[in-house]
Amino acid sequence: MKIKGRDKIQYQLFLLPAVVLFTVFVMVPLVMCFVYSFTNYTVGKPLEFVGLKNYIAALKDDLVVDSIGFTLLFAVVTTVGITVLALILAIAFTKNCYTGKLQRAVLYFPSCISLMVAGYAWRNLMASGGEGLINRIIMLFGGEAVGWLSSPFWAKMGIFIVALWIDLGWCATLFYAYIQSIDESLYEVALMEGANAFQKAWYVTIPLIWPSVMINLTLLLSQGLKVYEIPQALTTGGPMRTTYTMTHAILVRGITEWEFGIASATGVIIFLMTAVLCAIQLKLGEKKEG
Repeated sequence: MKIKGRDKIQYQLFLLPAVVLFTVFVMVPLVMCFVYSFTNYTVGKPLEFVGLKNYIAALKDDLVVDSIGFTLLFAVVTTVGITVLALILAIAFTKNCYTGKLQRAVLYFPSCISLMVAGYAWRNLMASGGEGLINRIIMLFGGEAVGWLSSPFWAKMGIFIVALWIDLGWCATLFYAYIQSIDESLYEVALMEGANAFQKAWYVTIPLIWPSVMINLTLLLSQGLKVYEIPQALTTGGPMRTTYTMTHAILVRGITEWEFGIASATGVIIFLMTAVLCAIQLKLGEKKEG
């Protein structure tokens, strides 16, 4: 059915508020960040064009380089880990169980909590020595207390665990909803062909819900590259700056030290990394789907 010109204008007017808000709060700051990244913009100095100086300084900055490494590690580990575990849980949820709805509700609950609140709660649970509940349980069974927040390795592991706990339920619910739309006759055919549970999941379930998997991967990867709240609440970037993220680096260089040019350059680097990695991921997903 063709839409008349008058109706098109009405539809565009309905979109106008969203377009204005997106332009003011997303596009304008993005353009300003890009412009400032080529200047010496800071408090008390005249604005001057410096070319790629800020980008060179950012890539030579140990804080920025270290934060890039941890941010990429976080994005990859959480994206892959959450997706794989969510697929397993979503398939398990399809089994008839009296407590199935309760299990899904309990698993989904963490995604409703503020990231900072969840981070501070887990910080108390992971407190070093015998103060944290997790270490108390470990010591109760004869184990040694783990330096969840004092050891560089365990601090990273703790951040990964909290991120998995928060997003796992949401992703599993998304996959579960897609699985419900699959025709049961396809599973019956696979069963007649002698397929086991793993083969049914690999050759029937996953290919048919692949669009939702790609949406999930893209969202998690983009979210992982911009992560800030969980590391800030758990470790504040420590110990020894091993859990600093790129967002941390922007705040330190921009807000704390007022080096807005370098901070803007770091922000542009994050944007480019996110765009490139998401584009590669979507391209690989299209080949997989094809």
